[in-house]
Amino acid sequence: MAKSKTKPRSPAPPASLARVTQILNLSNLAPDIQQEIVDLEPTTDYVPRFREREVRTLAIMPNYEKQRLLWKRLVRRNQHRNIK
Repeated sequence: MAKSKTKPRSPAPPASLARVTQILNLSNLAPDIQQEIVDLEPTTDYVPRFREREVRTLAIMPNYEKQRLLWKRLVRRNQHRNIK
Protein backbone atom coordinates (compact mmCIF):
# COMPACT_ATOMS: atom_id res chain seq x y z
CA MET A 1 0.00 0.00 0.00
CA ALA A 2 1.41 3.39 -1.03
CA LYS A 3 1.88 6.06 1.63
CA SER A 4 -0.09 9.26 1.21
CA LYS A 5 2.04 12.36 0.78
CA THR A 6 -0.63 14.72 2.12
CA LYS A 7 -0.43 15.98 5.66
CA PRO A 8 -3.16 14.92 8.05
CA ARG A 9 -5.73 17.59 8.72
CA SER A 10 -5.28 19.55 11.87
CA PRO A 11 -8.26 19.98 14.17
CA ALA A 12 -10.47 23.06 13.82
CA PRO A 13 -8.93 26.11 15.45
CA PRO A 14 -10.21 26.72 18.96
CA ALA A 15 -12.58 29.58 19.64
CA SER A 16 -10.86 32.82 20.50
CA LEU A 17 -10.73 33.95 24.10
CA ALA A 18 -13.04 36.84 23.21
CA ARG A 19 -15.65 34.48 21.75
CA VAL A 20 -15.47 32.13 24.72
CA THR A 21 -15.96 35.12 27.01
CA GLN A 22 -18.99 36.26 25.00
CA ILE A 23 -20.59 32.84 25.26
CA LEU A 24 -19.83 32.42 28.96
CA ASN A 25 -21.25 35.87 29.70
CA LEU A 26 -24.64 34.60 28.52
CA SER A 27 -24.74 32.56 31.73
CA ASN A 28 -24.98 35.90 33.58
CA LEU A 29 -28.49 36.42 32.24
CA ALA A 30 -31.33 36.21 34.72
CA PRO A 31 -32.43 32.55 34.93
CA ASP A 32 -35.94 33.31 33.63
CA ILE A 33 -34.50 35.03 30.54
CA GLN A 34 -32.23 32.04 29.93
CA GLN A 35 -35.27 29.77 30.13
CA GLU A 36 -37.26 31.93 27.70
CA ILE A 37 -34.41 31.71 25.20
CA VAL A 38 -34.20 27.93 25.61
CA ASP A 39 -37.99 27.68 25.11
CA LEU A 40 -38.04 29.74 21.90
CA GLU A 41 -39.66 27.97 18.98
CA PRO A 42 -37.33 27.29 16.05
CA THR A 43 -37.79 29.68 13.17
CA THR A 44 -36.89 29.81 9.53
CA ASP A 45 -37.50 33.55 9.36
CA TYR A 46 -34.93 35.40 7.33
CA VAL A 47 -34.87 38.17 9.92
CA PRO A 48 -34.07 36.81 13.39
CA ARG A 49 -36.27 37.68 16.36
CA PHE A 50 -33.27 39.37 17.90
CA ARG A 51 -29.55 39.22 17.52
CA GLU A 52 -27.11 37.51 19.83
CA ARG A 53 -25.33 40.82 20.26
CA GLU A 54 -28.51 42.35 21.71
CA VAL A 55 -28.75 39.54 24.24
CA ARG A 56 -25.06 39.81 25.10
CA THR A 57 -25.64 43.48 25.91
CA LEU A 58 -28.17 42.41 28.53
CA ALA A 59 -25.89 39.69 29.91
CA ILE A 60 -23.15 42.11 30.93
CA MET A 61 -25.55 44.05 33.16
CA PRO A 62 -25.22 42.84 36.75
CA ASN A 63 -28.78 43.81 37.71
CA TYR A 64 -31.40 41.14 36.92
CA GLU A 65 -34.28 43.62 37.17
CA LYS A 66 -32.65 45.88 34.57
CA GLN A 67 -32.03 42.82 32.37
CA ARG A 68 -35.69 41.82 32.65
CA LEU A 69 -36.90 45.30 31.76
CA LEU A 70 -34.67 45.51 28.69
CA TRP A 71 -35.49 41.91 27.69
CA LYS A 72 -39.23 42.74 27.71
CA ARG A 73 -38.56 45.80 25.54
CA LEU A 74 -36.46 43.72 23.15
CA VAL A 75 -39.10 41.00 22.83
CA ARG A 76 -41.94 43.52 22.44
CA ARG A 77 -40.03 45.53 19.83
CA ASN A 78 -39.24 42.45 17.81
CA GLN A 79 -42.77 41.07 18.01
CA HIS A 80 -43.98 44.24 16.29
CA ARG A 81 -41.18 44.02 13.73
CA ASN A 82 -42.01 40.41 12.78
CA ILE A 83 -45.78 40.95 12.51
CA LYS A 84 -45.48 43.27 9.52
